Amino acid sequence: LGFSRIPDPVPVAVQADMLVSDALLLYGQQKGLPEWLTVRTDFTEGLPAVSADRDLMFQVLQNLILNAAEAMESMGHGVLVIATERDSSESDFVSIRIQDTGPGVPLDMQGKIFEPNITTREAGTGLGLVIVKEIVRKHGGHVSLQSTPGQGACFTLMLPLAGEGMEGA
Repeated sequence: LGFSRIPDPVPVAVQADMLVSDALLLYGQQKGLPEWLTVRTDFTEGLPAVSADRDLMFQVLQNLILNAAEAMESMGHGVLVIATERDSSESDFVSIRIQDTGPGVPLDMQGKIFEPNITTREAGTGLGLVIVKEIVRKHGGHVSLQSTPGQGACFTLMLPLAGEGMEGA
């Protein structure tokens, strides 16, 4: 039901590192980051602004942070690195990478991880990553997964640059 009700984005020009910082702050206040989790940020200085709806991107980032924390929970320790950079192969985009040191995504699930009802968690609905993909798509971007089982997972969001004259947030 949530997937069918994703509103259209109301994008503003915003720095990708601000989206990440806000998401980490709000997530920590609302849910509390686990004490065992080490969070690192690696922001590239001087990136151009992206076109993003702050509320919808918070939902995307919160989902990916929660997934990473839950993936590492059974280990009782882990590192979450969130980085921003300008992708040289896609110059009209800025990337946000969310990388964890958890168990990774099984090979047989990697090709369908963004499909409905696919989950690695017993209590999961299998809709979180579907919603992430749809929100990013509605922004004119895309999301991808890179994972080696046993070595963690890395989700990369590609968000389009803000257009000329777009209002900032």
